[in-house]
Amino acid sequence: MVQFKENIGPILVSIVVLVLISVPYILADLSVGTDFVFSGFLFNPLDGNSYLAKMHQGWSGGWQFYLPFTSDPGEGAYLFLFYLSLGHLARGVQLPLITVFHITRVLCSLILLLSLWRFFAVIFPVPRPRKLAYSLSIMGSGLGWLLIPSGAFTADFWVAEAYPFLSMYANPHFPLGLALVLYLLTPKPGNKISKINFIQTGFIALLLSVINPFGVVIVLMVIGGNLIWLWISKHELGSMIYRFMASAIFGLPVLIYDYWIANVDPAFRSWNAQNLTASPPIWDVVVALSPALILALLSGIRRWRQHEIANNQPVTLLVVWTVFGLIMLYLPFSLQRRFMMGLYVPLAGLAAVGVEALAGPRSNRFKTLTGSLFLLAVPTNLIILLAAFSGIQSRDHNIYLTRAEYTALTWIGDNTEAESVIMASPEMGLFIPAHTGRRVIYGHPFETVAAEESEKLVLAFYAGEDIDPMLAAHNVNYILLGPREHQLAQEQSLPGVEAVYSQDGVEIFKVTSP
Repeated sequence: MVQFKENIGPILVSIVVLVLISVPYILADLSVGTDFVFSGFLFNPLDGNSYLAKMHQGWSGGWQFYLPFTSDPGEGAYLFLFYLSLGHLARGVQLPLITVFHITRVLCSLILLLSLWRFFAVIFPVPRPRKLAYSLSIMGSGLGWLLIPSGAFTADFWVAEAYPFLSMYANPHFPLGLALVLYLLTPKPGNKISKINFIQTGFIALLLSVINPFGVVIVLMVIGGNLIWLWISKHELGSMIYRFMASAIFGLPVLIYDYWIANVDPAFRSWNAQNLTASPPIWDVVVALSPALILALLSGIRRWRQHEIANNQPVTLLVVWTVFGLIMLYLPFSLQRRFMMGLYVPLAGLAAVGVEALAGPRSNRFKTLTGSLFLLAVPTNLIILLAAFSGIQSRDHNIYLTRAEYTALTWIGDNTEAESVIMASPEMGLFIPAHTGRRVIYGHPFETVAAEESEKLVLAFYAGEDIDPMLAAHNVNYILLGPREHQLAQEQSLPGVEAVYSQDGVEIFKVTSP
């Protein structure tokens, strides 16, 4: 009973977070009326529809991933198996893809919450800093909200993988991947692990490499850095060396395969060349990770000088994660931003260390500092939620389809061949693979081969330029003309086509000759 009373605060915070990441999606779907259909995504619909397109490939029975947003999908590869598996699951349980996506997202969020509590319970045996670190990590964000009047759009508004709250709000694989990272990083007593634990650790690393491959890099980086520190300070390695070995042996083969396929297969090589994730500017990162970053630096340095962190191995892990993560953000590497994955977690822990150092034994000062910290760290997430409600009210065309567009997509899914290529506007090119499984010429800046050229070609088509070479070059089977296309289109004739669908202002033509 005493333990439950001590944990009632974190339990309530967890419930609030689960509600906050769920209710906006429910409202977005319930408030559509008769004229619109919610596409399923409120945060980063560009990536969201990409995940749904991957699920559609699994729903169709495939275990290989093919680029869905391009007319030539390539040879396929064993990538994105998590979303392919969700597609198979959706078909097995006879539920819509988007329903399975969000149920999985909430379940994975619950797993992340449990993993965070377990992680901080080991880091902080004392309840006060443990509860603060946990609550801040799942609710907090950066100071980007202060720069909104200047027009700045800092990383705390869009780099979802860095923050547990945004990870849980965005998709299922971010929270599940971070939960597995935390499992592998949670300190364990003793200097050795049993064979069963070694295999268990390896299995978790393998699972992580499939769900979020870069998480394995984060784990090896943090454990490796901690091993270096342990050897320098104490001339010992402990059980961490075994976790490092298990994670490397089981996790790296998948990363090696991913790297190989991205550089050998022509389609994936093109995708990889466009998939650049550069880190934000340094000032942006400082703003996006503060006030936790500032508090961690100022107060953490103070306790480091007093040897209170250096002699505390669990807290040292937080320091290593933070320092290595910040340094790696600016290595000359095309995917450098991926090192922000979960970076807010160690900062939240070090911020709790800082508050403890500044407050001392004074309870009132601790409450004042904690309240001030949350007043500064929570508004960005609240603004993101408010932006979602604004998009719901305005029926933002990035997150809603008109009823006529959705009906046309349903017709395409039911009446066209699985390998069909649809000519559509760039906006509809994002929705078609996600809702029908059919391919397009352009729909995604990363997953469309030669994305810039393909987008220009689509725009040129609807601008009335010579259409026959375009249709033949990309083996186009159908042409879509709906509200979004009419905004681009000039009056033009479409020779060599047959009208096969016309309803509520949306037309579909079948290409009968090249």
